[in-house]
Amino acid sequence: EAVEYWCGEDTAATTRRTTLTNVLTDLFLSTSGDQWTINGNWGDADVCFCSWDLVDCITDPTFVSLPLSDNHLNGTIPISLGNEDFFRSLDFSHNHINGSIPENFNKLIQLRSLNLSGNHLIGKIPMLNNLKSIQNISLDSNNLGGYMEDSMFSCEGCTINLLNNTFWCPLPSFCDDTNAFCSPCVEAPECEGISRCACEKDSSCCTATWPSDSCIETAEAEKCYCSHDITFWTVFSVMAAIVFVIVAAVFAGGCIIYFVNKRGDVS
Repeated sequence: EAVEYWCGEDTAATTRRTTLTNVLTDLFLSTSGDQWTINGNWGDADVCFCSWDLVDCITDPTFVSLPLSDNHLNGTIPISLGNEDFFRSLDFSHNHINGSIPENFNKLIQLRSLNLSGNHLIGKIPMLNNLKSIQNISLDSNNLGGYMEDSMFSCEGCTINLLNNTFWCPLPSFCDDTNAFCSPCVEAPECEGISRCACEKDSSCCTATWPSDSCIETAEAEKCYCSHDITFWTVFSVMAAIVFVIVAAVFAGGCIIYFVNKRGDVS
């Protein structure tokens, strides 16, 4: 049934297969797939992805699960992964994934399990309140931080593991549930040299006296900027403008005097 649904020759199967093949190829390329421990057939468009190693089309024939735990994934999660609601389970735990969790994961309403634990993910957890049928969310042991909202999750009875991250006080009410596991919160830091919105995306920015290149990139991507840079470039720009005006004035004044003298000589 799974083979026919995904790998059949009818128009619907071909469309599904083409779409998901592109998404899986994005994942392969963005996480250094050629260096994965197990990667047989991945990226081979001539082979239906149900025959790619670690792609599970059998457990639930009309959905796909990706049990890629401890497989040396190194890179970022592509945004395209959240654009297609074809996934039942995503397990990328215990790898070397960095960057942030895509906000469009909130579209994966058929997802039953999301395990991203044991990676190097940064920033705030996006809203996942559309995943009402999910049973397990494991985001523990990352570098996630910032504020969490009470409405971030809306799955009834699901298990939520957020341990070993650094979230800011106060913690949301769902952390009091028996199925939720949250580390003690910390006070929101006074960000040094970088604006608060960048700190929420990359908590390492908040400990840097002078922001690193990655922090600056985060700030620019979020349309907020490092105050050190703003101060320096603002002062530099103002000083440059003043110097330019002075030089222009001196030059213009010199020209006027020169032409006046010239006219006097001619007279």
